[in-house]
Amino acid sequence: MEIKTVVPSGVVPTLCRMCDTRCAINVHIKNHVLTDITPFEGHPVNCGRMCPRGGAALDLFYHLDRILTPLKRKDNGSFEEISYEQALDEKGVLTLNMTRQQFLTTLQHDLEAVPFVSGLNNHMGSLLTRHPGHMAWLMQSISEQGSLFFVDSRTTDRTVAARLAREYGVPSIDRNVFLDNDLEPEAIRAEFRRLLGIARKQGYALGIAHPRTQTLQVLREEIDKLESQGVELITVTRLIELQNRSNESWQASLSR
Repeated sequence: MEIKTVVPSGVVPTLCRMCDTRCAINVHIKNHVLTDITPFEGHPVNCGRMCPRGGAALDLFYHLDRILTPLKRKDNGSFEEISYEQALDEKGVLTLNMTRQQFLTTLQHDLEAVPFVSGLNNHMGSLLTRHPGHMAWLMQSISEQGSLFFVDSRTTDRTVAARLAREYGVPSIDRNVFLDNDLEPEAIRAEFRRLLGIARKQGYALGIAHPRTQTLQVLREEIDKLESQGVELITVTRLIELQNRSNESWQASLSR
């Protein structure tokens, strides 16, 4: 079995995925091969320790029976290999043809699959985000979960996501720029510069993108320059707070 890491060599700090505790670990890599996994010193969750599960991660990573491609169950009970793109498009997708119970059950499974989830964002959601009924199901469920936010990708001008989010008290924000509709690095870089321009003009801006190789490479290069440009990278939660403060100030100025 030949499995090569993206990082050629070095020590990569990350989180262990063997359970939901998400202990901090160091992954040691040499010539695209994992050589060791050690605990990350000083992390508040595991405090430099590692359990047997974490220690066994290396053996599991290179196990001969490890599944390397997504599998989809067929009608006869057997499995077929599918692409990652197809798996992402089909697994856990919320659609208009679902009943309310199917919709809410799928949504709950999706949330449970992401430990420490803080918010949601629609992908390929043009049809769903302009349907008030289904968006009401979504926002009501999100509001009952606690402090989750919703980011609208605005894949359609007819979206009702923001209106329904307000009705159910869900913190929400619209994206300003979609960074990688065009996967050419210079096109992504140009969209990133446009995002910075919007941020400088209104005080904040939100960009979204796919986790593609070209996008990640451009982001690595551009994010390193932000501090020298006087730009701060913040969480979506803080971004929503800035948006709300800005809206409150605008409403106060109108009322004078």
